[in-house]
Amino acid sequence: MAGYVALIGLLAGWLLCHVSERMPYKTGANTLSASALAPAVGKWAMRLLCGRPIWRGRMWLMLHLGVVFGSAAVFSYVWERFGVSWEAAQLTGIYMFLILIALIDLKYRRVPNILIYPALGIALLFKGLAAPESMMWIGIGGGMAFFIFYLTAWLRPGDLGGGDIKLATLIGIGFGFPQVLWALLVGASAGGVMAVFLLLTGRGGMKSHIPYAPFLCLGTLVALVYNPFLYMELS
Repeated sequence: MAGYVALIGLLAGWLLCHVSERMPYKTGANTLSASALAPAVGKWAMRLLCGRPIWRGRMWLMLHLGVVFGSAAVFSYVWERFGVSWEAAQLTGIYMFLILIALIDLKYRRVPNILIYPALGIALLFKGLAAPESMMWIGIGGGMAFFIFYLTAWLRPGDLGGGDIKLATLIGIGFGFPQVLWALLVGASAGGVMAVFLLLTGRGGMKSHIPYAPFLCLGTLVALVYNPFLYMELS
């Protein structure tokens, strides 16, 4: 059975790569240029992973391969831990959503509303039905995340976009307060480490802008696996 689950994970990873290539955005000034970053790879490989040879850099091939095999590992881990259960379905669904958001933002510098708005509605509905007694803390988590990212975007125009603010709000609603603090802390730390790395290696400058959604998604995934705020008592 574990082999079938891993195969499902492989197919899910391929689907995420394929869908991210089919989003209705065109490359622009803010989009990373794969052809400028690495030599071209064969068209057959890109067609196999993405459905069409848009991203022809080796960097994107390795990214897609990482998503495909990483998804197989995640699906296997979730199956081993939870088996066939609602928790397993929920975790794999959240994982696929976050990876798709990260892929799209890496490629197009966009966090599409067509994904974020339905997710916000579903999160609010689910939390309202599953834990109505926690709605105050859920509202505080979402409001705090919105305020922090909105203020940052206002103070440093260009660093964060509206999609990043809405994604942070979604994460705040998903975790509630104070659990969201760990997700935002991990995401902000990872983004800071990447910014310093780009600066030290000469691949970016003080005014360079990096896609931030992938780091928020990373922080969320880490917080789903380990969150030191999970059992904090609130009075």
